Amino acid sequence: MRYTSTRRMEREAKKLASELNSQDIFGTKCWYSSASIFEEPATKVFIGTTPGGDRASQELDLRKGYLELPYNKADYSAWLDEGWPDNGPKHQEAVVSTFRSMYGGTWEKQMRGTASFNVVPFRSPSVAKLSPQAWRMGTDWSREVLEHLSPSLVICNGNSRSKSPWSVLHGFYSVEDSPDIPIGATGSTASIKRGVIVSGSLHGCQISGLPSLSRSGWPELYRKLSNLKPFP
Repeated sequence: MRYTSTRRMEREAKKLASELNSQDIFGTKCWYSSASIFEEPATKVFIGTTPGGDRASQELDLRKGYLELPYNKADYSAWLDEGWPDNGPKHQEAVVSTFRSMYGGTWEKQMRGTASFNVVPFRSPSVAKLSPQAWRMGTDWSREVLEHLSPSLVICNGNSRSKSPWSVLHGFYSVEDSPDIPIGATGSTASIKRGVIVSGSLHGCQISGLPSLSRSGWPELYRKLSNLKPFP
């Protein structure tokens, strides 16, 4: 397969990163699922905030071939097929548990068939390290990817009011929100957020906003997601 659209969008991300010329940006990481998924409209998208990490993380990706793996492995998923250091395995386990809760026995097929990427493709130690210009350029890039994919469901890994996939979608589109589903003990602010995009090219797309899965496991989240089945 010729990955025309995917390679073009990746080249664009690299060009934007080079234009920023920031000491806090250490390359790019665009795709967390098979490149073939990004060549056509996708049913589902799983979107995080940034790749995170530093120069050593980018060097690990290059050394392990992770940046080319989406093009070489037809059913690739970074959450299943890569070995991450530090707190990476906990993040991967949390994402796997999320898909297992949402889709039961078909979770792996669903995960490998979901277009997975971040709203900002620039590798940086934290979102706070990104300049306003880097954040804007990154989110504009992700909007292009989203509208190319035209999904019917977007699962947001992070639902805070600022600098999260959930907040980015609300900034780009008009969204009709449903009541939050609380998670945890009384008084906890954690919740599952849900909504439907009611304007623009993604009209009718469902969005599901989850608390950031990079923090820790969320047993109560997984239970609530199981009760919310079925998902598209």
